[in-house]
Amino acid sequence: MSKSYPHVNEENAPEASKALMKESIKRLGFLPKAHEVFAISPAFYDSYLSMYRNFVGNTSLTPKEQNVVFVTASTQNACEYCMNIHAFGAEASGLSKQEVKDILADQPLSDQKLEVLRQTVSSLLLNHGQLTNESKQAFFESGFTHEQLLEVLLGIGSKVMSNYANLLAESKPEREYS
Repeated sequence: MSKSYPHVNEENAPEASKALMKESIKRLGFLPKAHEVFAISPAFYDSYLSMYRNFVGNTSLTPKEQNVVFVTASTQNACEYCMNIHAFGAEASGLSKQEVKDILADQPLSDQKLEVLRQTVSSLLLNHGQLTNESKQAFFESGFTHEQLLEVLLGIGSKVMSNYANLLAESKPEREYS
């Protein structure tokens, strides 16, 4: 029998995580259950938030492209919690419900540039960071830059952290995407 993974709140979290929790509540309007797990380790929580903030706030990828990275990575990592939460965010960023469903089902997107991005994220994860020359060429010919390829890695890195933590904690979706 496995013991359930602990969660913390603003009262019993490590002191260094309390300010980070307040920041999350201010930014999101609530504290996601995943953050109750992340906050167990202030170093993990701070690192995750830094990567996430940099990816969504300081990259040249559009919000739609950022969400293709998030949903694709969560799908490839089989993190149901993150798949669901990012599906909602993806629609808010301008992706259609059908595009989100296609990403969740690992199906091609009709938008060629977004499809190349989806394939790139999948390939990077499935091939441990390696891309074929053909995949790199397709990425760059679609209009993406070398800077953006590194930015994709930043997004994947933040998703690996949160996906794996949620898988370890067996986090369940807070609400279902349908």
